[in-house]
Amino acid sequence: MRILHTWIGRRAGHRLLNAGFWWGMIIITFSPPVLTERNVSAISIDDREKQVREFVEAFNTRKIEKMLELADESIQWLSIDGVKISVETEGKKALRDSMEKYFRDCPTCKSSLEWVQIAGSRVTAKEKASWMSKHGPREQSSLSVYEFRNGKILRVYYFPVDIEPGQNK
Repeated sequence: MRILHTWIGRRAGHRLLNAGFWWGMIIITFSPPVLTERNVSAISIDDREKQVREFVEAFNTRKIEKMLELADESIQWLSIDGVKISVETEGKKALRDSMEKYFRDCPTCKSSLEWVQIAGSRVTAKEKASWMSKHGPREQSSLSVYEFRNGKILRVYYFPVDIEPGQNK
């Protein structure tokens, strides 16, 4: 609402002309939607899901350049643990550096998408990570949320690991 009010103010010379409050309400009611960074992505819902799938596939095949191609310049990799949110990486360079180290440290790590759902400008997924430890194969699942801006992945939020009955710890 504030964005529309600001737009009206600029269009009317920083005041709502002499037509009064109701004229302003008509403009608010019938004006086209204002595109903001917070609520609109420049790509379709199907394309956002496809990008998440491509991002995970690029991760699995160690194609860092492809991951960066799908990412916004200001990409953030965030971990959520209870009330704490940690910024793991910020920006493409930091993501590249982090992925290079991660792939060196865990050459068998892979991720798969158990399910994917669209939620507005975000894509939510349940991701299953799998790897080979010195004690044999391991896996764990977690909720992830991919947020988009201008057709690119802006933020990836990772929630704590889901502990399910019978699951490896």
